[in-house]
Amino acid sequence: MSDYVFPKLSPDHMISIIRNGLSKTKIPKKIIIVGAGMAGLVAASLLKQAGHDVTIPFSVLQFVDIEPYDSFSHNKWKAIRELHYAGSTKTGIQFKSKFWEKEGMYGGKTASDLPITYAQYPSHDLGTPGPGVILASYTWEDDAIPWDSLSDQNRLEYVLKNLATIHGKQVYREFETGVSHSWIRYPYSAGAFTIFKPEQATELSPYISSPEGRVHFAGEHTSTTHGWIQGAIESGIRVAYEVNDLPRTLFEPNHQST
Repeated sequence: MSDYVFPKLSPDHMISIIRNGLSKTKIPKKIIIVGAGMAGLVAASLLKQAGHDVTIPFSVLQFVDIEPYDSFSHNKWKAIRELHYAGSTKTGIQFKSKFWEKEGMYGGKTASDLPITYAQYPSHDLGTPGPGVILASYTWEDDAIPWDSLSDQNRLEYVLKNLATIHGKQVYREFETGVSHSWIRYPYSAGAFTIFKPEQATELSPYISSPEGRVHFAGEHTSTTHGWIQGAIESGIRVAYEVNDLPRTLFEPNHQST
């Protein structure tokens, strides 16, 4: 994780992150924990006003020495060790033309028993000429495991092969470029998002977001909206209130300031 926080989350900043990635350092020994990736960045921006740094999600925190160890409770360590992070892969491909529209695919997705699992088609700029981009493969959990074993380049090759089964050989003629990403192989998150395993909602939920002394925890994994930026925003606001000792009622949706 990086200690760098963008001053505001404008569309230009988001585009820069997508194109250039996040500026990263070695994994630091901080203990203000924020979720990984874009969700962590959103929460981090909200926490910056409180003067706190950004570090790592539970999945990577396991590799960081916390001293003294008992500064975290047994239940907090249990949550850190056991909270389940789902693996996920996505592969996007740009084609010379939107050939799928000629086949009646105006938005929506294809679900199959091929390894790509899901392919999603854009629902914007319909009927316009020029190149088009599709999310050619989206997998998570067990469906992502075979893809995690492949290099980014090999993933592209097999995704095209699967798409050819659906759309024919034209996918090779139309192919321009593509990009693939595996979150389970990403060292700064070691997983894509939180999905509770059986009983974890009951056993771990009370301890995931609770502060440990002066240490506060944010990120989508500490919210009730796992896997979405919304969860990171909610958790960032929650922690901003916590560290400023503001009443919890101020965070409640129906609260009206007087």
